[in-house]
Amino acid sequence: MKTKQKILEISKDLIQEQGANAFSYQDIADKLKIKKASIHYYFPHKNDLVQELVEFYSAELECFLEKINCQCRGTAIRLKAFLSIYMDISQGGRKLCLCGILAGEIMTMPPKLKKAINRFFDIQEDWLTQLFMLDGLKNQCARQKAKNLVASLQGAMLLARSRGDIGYLKALVAG
Repeated sequence: MKTKQKILEISKDLIQEQGANAFSYQDIADKLKIKKASIHYYFPHKNDLVQELVEFYSAELECFLEKINCQCRGTAIRLKAFLSIYMDISQGGRKLCLCGILAGEIMTMPPKLKKAINRFFDIQEDWLTQLFMLDGLKNQCARQKAKNLVASLQGAMLLARSRGDIGYLKALVAG
């Protein structure tokens, strides 16, 4: 794995565990046993690093949703596959969704990064809206149901972590 990819992977883990404002380039350098200057070579500013992470994370989500569309038939099976993403991300309640935790810090983000974070949620809401419309819901009802589900999943991840009880997320995913 190349240095840039390692930086991104470690940064993703640090953000999911601590938030973007709680880690530094020194934390990454220590984990990789490199100099901070090596990180600045790839990402002159921390927001550049976070921006690239969010864009990669969103592209990864789009690929996963496309894979669900191609491999799964029926709305219930597709929805179950979608919900599995959140269980995988949480790693037993230890981690939060990258964009979920960034949304909590959004007031400290530059406009371009805010837009990228919100795009991540739009991708989910758009996909879920289309899925719910397959079950006969009208666009507005399907959109609201999609928004409610995404918000509930993000909230369940937060509660699972803050209370040390993955049951919050498991109940929503199973339910």
